[in-house]
Parts: sequence; C-alpha cells; structure tokens
Amino acid sequence: CALPIFNGSGGTVQVNTTTGTITGAGPSSIIFNTIEALQVNVTASVPATNLGVSGGTNYTYTPGIANQAGTIQVDNLPIAFTGIGSVSSISLTGSGSSTLRFLGTSGNDLATVLSGTSLQLANRAKVNTSGISAVSVFLLEGVDSTDITASASPYTTLVVSGSAGEDGVILRGNGTAMSVSVDALQSVITGAGLASTSLTTLGVERVDLRNSAGDITFQSPLANNHYEVTPTGANTAAVSVTGLKPLFVTDNTGKLTINDGVTGDSDTL
Repeated sequence: CALPIFNGSGGTVQVNTTTGTITGAGPSSIIFNTIEALQVNVTASVPATNLGVSGGTNYTYTPGIANQAGTIQVDNLPIAFTGIGSVSSISLTGSGSSTLRFLGTSGNDLATVLSGTSLQLANRAKVNTSGISAVSVFLLEGVDSTDITASASPYTTLVVSGSAGEDGVILRGNGTAMSVSVDALQSVITGAGLASTSLTTLGVERVDLRNSAGDITFQSPLANNHYEVTPTGANTAAVSVTGLKPLFVTDNTGKLTINDGVTGDSDTL
C-alpha cells in the first residue's frame, strides 16, 4: 500500500529509507516499514517545501506531467510528490558510490547540470546530489538540450543519452586540458573538471565544447578516420569525423589538436 504524507507549512520533508523515518511532515516523526510506496503532497506553495531523500543505493528521478510533480524511485521504493516546483529543491543523499538515473519528459527539455552537485529541468525543482558518483541523463523524446558545467568534484561518470530528436549538449570545462574520444556508439570527454562524461551517438547531433584557455584534443579508437576542421572564428571551430556523430563546436584559446588514435592506420585531415 501507499502511505500519503501531507505538508503545508514549508521546510523540508526528509525521508530516510534506511531507518524508515519521515520528518518535517508534522510535529512528530513518522515511522514506516513494509510500505510499497510513499506519496508526499505539499498543499501550500508559500512557504516553499523541499524534499530530502536518503538511504538509497540507486535513485531514479522521473518528472510528472505537472511541473510540480514527479517520482523519486529509491531502490525498490517509489516516492511520488506533488507541489514541489521550481522554487523548491529535492536533495538526494547516497553512500558515496550511489547512482542516479535522471529522466526527461516527452516534450522539449532543457536540463542544466553542475557536475557533482545538481541537475535541473527547466521550470522544475532542482535535484541536489550528495554521495552520488554515477549519473545517467535520459531526456527521451523531443528536441532536448543539456548544459553541463565542470566542478572541482565532478561526478565520476556522467552519461548523457539522446533521443529520436536532434539533441544538443554544451560542456563548459574549467580551462584545464580536455580530451575527446569519438567512437561509433559514444563520445567520451575527459578532463577539464568533467571527470568522464559520455555522450551516446543516438540523438546527440551537436556538442559545444567551451574550455576558455584550456587545450582540446580529439582522437578516435577507430582506424582510418577522416577529420574535418572548419575554423568559424578566432577561437572557434567545427570538428567532425566523417560517418560519426555528433558535430563538435569548440570555443577555446588553448590548442586544438587532432591525434592519431590508432598508430599506423590511414587517418586524414
């Protein structure tokens, strides 16, 4: 059965799935066990109410039809929520090696990611993360955009999967060296405060690489590649590998380097 939780007084409703306790929903703590689902209903928008969830190993964020609704799946426990919108936040606390699947909608989404810290869909609650090392972003249908900013403590792995639409990704590095490996199924960007960020080929049409004074280096583990580099400005260029997606648009004042990924093959530029 599902346990409904109501809050209309602001503050934070905190759910700990390890201890089976809920605080912030009233004057007393709530203890739960053998519950198949939770429902957090915020009945007043002022003051804003936040949602905190801890104790999980694997989290999944799914937005609802309404901007203030959605579900947090914590291992096997779904926690549905309503009334938590863009002026509120959702905080997920893991063990240090926990994972998060962050889903989009069936429409056109704009997702912003501060690697290692937070993710947010436009007009929805920000999802703050702590103790979560691996994040996968699936923006599903529509023409979607994901804007990712580097940090001092980025996610160990960040995977962005496109959809049937023409999705775009912006990667904002921290100005240290950035490496781009282009493969048939995915491109992997490392360094520049992004740790390991993977972009699946399906649906990701364009990737903007912004790395201020940092170098950007391209290579591919595949043999016999043809690289095309078209300068578009004093510090910008369009880079592509024939037959492979996506198109990369670079913006940096450091060096732009094309490396031979397979020694002895017949790469051309």
